[in-house]
Amino acid sequence: MILLLLTACGYIGVDDPGAYWDKGVTDPMLVGHWRQERADGIREEHPTEFTIAVEGGEYVISGAKTNDPPILGRTLKAGNYTFFMLDPRLGSEGRTSVLYRYTVRSNVLQLYELDPRDLGDWLLQHYPAQTNLRLGSIPAGTIKTLDDAVVTILSEIPDEERYWSRTDGELQRYRRVQR
Repeated sequence: MILLLLTACGYIGVDDPGAYWDKGVTDPMLVGHWRQERADGIREEHPTEFTIAVEGGEYVISGAKTNDPPILGRTLKAGNYTFFMLDPRLGSEGRTSVLYRYTVRSNVLQLYELDPRDLGDWLLQHYPAQTNLRLGSIPAGTIKTLDDAVVTILSEIPDEERYWSRTDGELQRYRRVQR
């Protein structure tokens, strides 16, 4: 269930995380118990809940109501952005890792969907020779090898709704709650 939730949004698939998995850190703002909430304030009858803990330099994410094995992750910092990286050993859909941009403000975890529609034009204008980041629909993008050049590109994508969507609140927004 947690894996399905985390792969439902406009994530970025990563074929080879390169050295960046080892450069990943843990963000204390992610630690805690989270409950899915809608941006419009309507309360879900059975919201998704999960807990993020830190063990051995990695996140351990476990579902509140499932027997699914925990998912491991780390945070990648790229300029002013933070990205959640799923464990490269996960092998989700043939990928070795998955990236999601996130913020945590006032006990709300917000995931951002990469929207490839306008991003293609931006990439052609600013990085016409790059071939390492391919755009799609699901996933929204795929990185062949996560390297310094791609991290720079990710850090420079403007923080605008047309590139980083927050509109699907019921899949992307979680509130920290007491368990």
